[in-house]
Amino acid sequence: MLPDSPAHRTRLRLLTAASEEMIERGYAAASLSRIAARLGLTKGALGHHFPTKQDIAIAVFDRADEIAVQVAEDARRLFPDSAIRGCIAYFAGLARAGAADPIAAAWLALYQDRSVPVEIARRGYVTSRDVVAGFLADHLSRECGELRMPPAQATLFLQLLVSGELAIARFLTDYSAQNAVDSFATALTGLGVPDAEAVVIDGIQAVWTSSRE
Repeated sequence: MLPDSPAHRTRLRLLTAASEEMIERGYAAASLSRIAARLGLTKGALGHHFPTKQDIAIAVFDRADEIAVQVAEDARRLFPDSAIRGCIAYFAGLARAGAADPIAAAWLALYQDRSVPVEIARRGYVTSRDVVAGFLADHLSRECGELRMPPAQATLFLQLLVSGELAIARFLTDYSAQNAVDSFATALTGLGVPDAEAVVIDGIQAVWTSSRE
């Protein structure tokens, strides 16, 4: 399906409406009828594209995977010589995507929604895990960096941190970028990354600066 084709645009419109519904109500309470109503369609017309709610969730995660891969590529372009900064830029890029794109926002929310079938939710985890593992591998090999724990464990550690930050940010009205800087700087310090706070600030600032250009 070509990115600019009518079929692709229609699919994105359907997924955007479904994402907004799932963000507002959660996966369990979202329904095909409500999603169709957002679009001015009948449930049958929506079902022609997505017969079940699981089909929609899978499509949301598939689209979000594409977004995550693009965010990772953008992060690598921002920091071709610093994979650890690229890793932080990747996390910041996901946050930016979640603020701008309902599909990315739904992915970040559904990733932690326990009503989503685990085989679907796992798709998002695997993609992000592989991206983070790639950044850490480059940090160790190309840049001769060091970590105080095995790469697989460090990857899991950072994934857990991101999941926790996303969950907390949803409930704290006073959550700020400084909270994220402090959390990730502490994490990178624990991993043995030198000048951790500067690394985190560089990664976050580069993403938000590029978004304004």
